[in-house]
Amino acid sequence: MAQLSQLTQYIESYVDSSRSSTQQAASVDAIAYLLKNDILTLETLVTEMGMYLTTTDNIIRTRETKKNVLIEEKIQEKEKIQKKEKKPREG
Repeated sequence: MAQLSQLTQYIESYVDSSRSSTQQAASVDAIAYLLKNDILTLETLVTEMGMYLTTTDNIIRTRETKKNVLIEEKIQEKEKIQKKEKKPREG
């Protein structure tokens, strides 16, 4: 399982609007990788995101929700690529 301190850093890097878009994208990619490769469970991710999902700060809560959508998109994108790579080539 991914270390919580590392996971917290990824989450905070994305939520922190002062970080560059490159840093934020790298955080999303890292979390998606951890989930996709069963290094991180969804339960652990949601638990660690708890304070961001329940905050009264609408901006932070919105960013955290958006991050979840981006992670899901990254996982689906990776799965599509893997399926294409597994298809036998005709010819």
